[in-house]
Amino acid sequence: MKRTVFTLLGILFSVVPAVVCTLCYFPLWIERGATETVSGLCAFLIILSALPLFRFLKDRITSPSLPLVWGVLFVLVRCLSAIIAQVTVICFVGFLSNLLGACFFRLARGVKDAEN
Repeated sequence: MKRTVFTLLGILFSVVPAVVCTLCYFPLWIERGATETVSGLCAFLIILSALPLFRFLKDRITSPSLPLVWGVLFVLVRCLSAIIAQVTVICFVGFLSNLLGACFFRLARGVKDAEN
C-alpha cells in the first residue's frame, strides 16, 4: 500500500507541476488566420513533462534520469533566457518536480524491498 502511494505521489509531483507551468506560459491552441491549431512547442513541452507517466506505464521507472534531463534543459535554457524566458521557468519547475517525484519513487522502491 505504501509503495503504491509513494509511486502515485512520484508521478503526481513529476508530471502535474511541469504541465501546469507549460500551460500557463504557452497556449495549447493558437489561431492561424481563420483556423485554430495545436501549438507545437506547447505539445512538445507537455509530452516532455509527461515522460515520467509514460515510463511508469511501461513499468520502467528505475532511475532518476528525468530530473537530470530537466536539470540539463534548465541550464541550457537559462543560457538562452533572453530569447525564451518562459521556457526557463517551465524547465526549472519540471526539474524540481521530477526531483521530488524521484524521491517518492525511491521511497516506493524501498517499501517494495521491505515488503519482500
